[in-house]
Amino acid sequence: MPFAERPQERTGLSEQEVREVRSLIEQCLPVDVNIILEASAGQQFLHYQADTLAGVLGVRHDGEACLCVAPGARRRGIGRALISAADAHLARAGIREMVVECDASSREGQAFSSAMGGTASYAEFRLRLSDPKALPASAGKVQLEAVGPEEMAAFAGASAVSFRQPLEAKISEFSGQVGTARYRFYRGRALGDVVAGICAAFHGAETHLTGFHTLPEARRRGFGRDLLLQTCRTLIAEGRTEIILEVRTDNEAALGLYWSCGFELVRRYDFYTRRVVSGSQR
Repeated sequence: MPFAERPQERTGLSEQEVREVRSLIEQCLPVDVNIILEASAGQQFLHYQADTLAGVLGVRHDGEACLCVAPGARRRGIGRALISAADAHLARAGIREMVVECDASSREGQAFSSAMGGTASYAEFRLRLSDPKALPASAGKVQLEAVGPEEMAAFAGASAVSFRQPLEAKISEFSGQVGTARYRFYRGRALGDVVAGICAAFHGAETHLTGFHTLPEARRRGFGRDLLLQTCRTLIAEGRTEIILEVRTDNEAALGLYWSCGFELVRRYDFYTRRVVSGSQR
């Protein structure tokens, strides 16, 4: 790969680029591989020095971003160049804010996020199922169903209502994922009605549970817990025992649920919100 003074934009990575990104990430503090590698959820930007990948940034359609720069290539403007390229992409899409994820233990990452105009806005815990063999039994309150392309509009609608987010954004997020080998969607049905939903995203040996929601009128009745446990048990039966999920640090109700289901704390990530700066504003 020739030297590039500017980051190269990608919508999806080749197998070789994925290997290069994973090798780079191994040199850095824990970063969110999902955001960086997830083509269907956004864009990637690669910055090479000679023929070596020195920096990478992934940004989702909603503006959530994560980046890493090789330790030996830092303080050379690569991080700023990646942010600038992502800004241009988001500005074209009409997105006004970028939310940069940063490992809470990385002082250097926190300083960089602040220097780029970011303000710490919230934090998330990454949790892992501690002992798959000790997973509590489900109560059988919901019937677990796989969600296919024909049910995706309804799934996206339920997710949008549950998270109070625009329907169009959810349809855009899920449409490139449903029916692919990397993703699987489930919903829980109780008394004939769909009451909850969840997505399993497969990243190497890890399975990340995302988009977990219970419809407002069905909450506090154990339906969400039952869907979560049944989903985990289905995955474990397939040999997928590295089950990961993320939750806001201030979401006490969700944390209580996850602790009770056998999840344990892995890491904390801080999120810095910054204004997208278009070319005319630089």
